[in-house]
Amino acid sequence: MRRGLLFLAFIGCVISLYGQRDSTLSNAQKRSIRVHYMQGEGYAINGKICELRDSSICFNTRPNNLTNPHLINISITDIKSIKVRGKRNFIPSFILGALLGGITASVGHKNLYQGPKSPSTSETNIKGAVFGGLIGLVIFPFKFGRVVFPINGKKEQYELHKAAMEPYVVH
Repeated sequence: MRRGLLFLAFIGCVISLYGQRDSTLSNAQKRSIRVHYMQGEGYAINGKICELRDSSICFNTRPNNLTNPHLINISITDIKSIKVRGKRNFIPSFILGALLGGITASVGHKNLYQGPKSPSTSETNIKGAVFGGLIGLVIFPFKFGRVVFPINGKKEQYELHKAAMEPYVVH
């Protein structure tokens, strides 16, 4: 009983953290953007797009720090690609983890518990499914809606994708 109340209190705290996020931004504007440079494979920065200009992009590398933003102007000729991170979907992660946890608990129950005081199989399966579902949220990060804009340092490619990048600009 006490564990259940503690678990519900923990879930309430986590939900309240999500409720305090800024709701003035659209779903597209909340997504993180990664800009890959033409120089090499390891050169990339994360942040939000502030403005799409004719020959450059204004990029904020500290989008959560509103008092001291770090704005960078990136020339179009230096950009290899722009990737918009997808929205994470928790339901498939939990279901996959619950299935694996339930199966593991069922197999483990048959091998571990053999006696008069062993817990019931359904009780063990339910505990394994819940525990596996929580672990599945961490291990299986399903992301949907990832968008890639290949620029390859060409202004023509940039002009082609400019209208599609407009919803991701934070004004």
